[in-house]
Amino acid sequence: MKRSVGIGAVIFILVFMTACSRLSGFDSPAPTDTVRAPTRAPAVASDTPEMPRQLVFIDRLEGWEAVKSDFVAALEQLTADQGWEFLAYQAIPDEAIWIQASLIVVLGGGVELTSMIEANPQASFLLVAVPGSTPGERVAVIGPEGMGADQAAFLSGYISALTTANWRVGMIAMGDTGEVQAALAGFLNGAVYFCGLCRPGYPPFHAYPTTAFVQGSDSSDLDNGLQQLAALGVSTIGLTAEFSSEAVDLIVGSANNDRTVWIGPNPPLEAHRATWIATVRPDPASALLQVWESLLQGEADILMPM
Repeated sequence: MKRSVGIGAVIFILVFMTACSRLSGFDSPAPTDTVRAPTRAPAVASDTPEMPRQLVFIDRLEGWEAVKSDFVAALEQLTADQGWEFLAYQAIPDEAIWIQASLIVVLGGGVELTSMIEANPQASFLLVAVPGSTPGERVAVIGPEGMGADQAAFLSGYISALTTANWRVGMIAMGDTGEVQAALAGFLNGAVYFCGLCRPGYPPFHAYPTTAFVQGSDSSDLDNGLQQLAALGVSTIGLTAEFSSEAVDLIVGSANNDRTVWIGPNPPLEAHRATWIATVRPDPASALLQVWESLLQGEADILMPM
């Protein structure tokens, strides 16, 4: 029995064959150009080494030997930790320009700052114990009133009166500068703040607190100042910041007794510390540590007391 192919099937076969012939006639799309990222030439090492950054330290502080020693030690360590070069000056160069300086630190007054700041626009400045200094865009300040000799001496006077029988206390000052006079006034005020009239209960009857002056660290000069206070029965003696550790050691050693005790900002050498009751001084090194990270970040405009 023959099967007949329906007309629908014939139409389907014709349509399918036509479609295949059309598909086989399509042209393949032309390849597009590939976009490639530009390649960089390998870096060539420079024969010129990068110049190290610098910290410039200008030391204009007179006296305060122990304070200065601690501050410089802290500054040198922080500089080394950054891999910077440490440059120290006492006499300022005629052209105070340091093109590699990241930070310029000035300790003590007597420096013309305006032109130095303008001449080093890439650097930040830290002014420590520079009287009358004010913070600014690139300027941080520690101790705008200076070292505060009167405040340290006030504490010395107070401690002296507190620890001394009948308040027989006095101070030996070296020199006659404004800072020395401020220290003397501070010591006297500190003692009187504690003991009032400071009248002794038994002889010798003298007015306390009292003072003596020496002009330098010559042994005869120091001995003369010591004898002035010894004649008045003074048993606790304060010293101003102008006494170096060697001068302190000399005068403490010349007392040659354990009845006289001492106080001040610069302690004696180890051999004569037995009669040294306290070291009273400002601490700019601690203040430096507090502002250091801000200085590294370029943040100035900082004002901090000593």
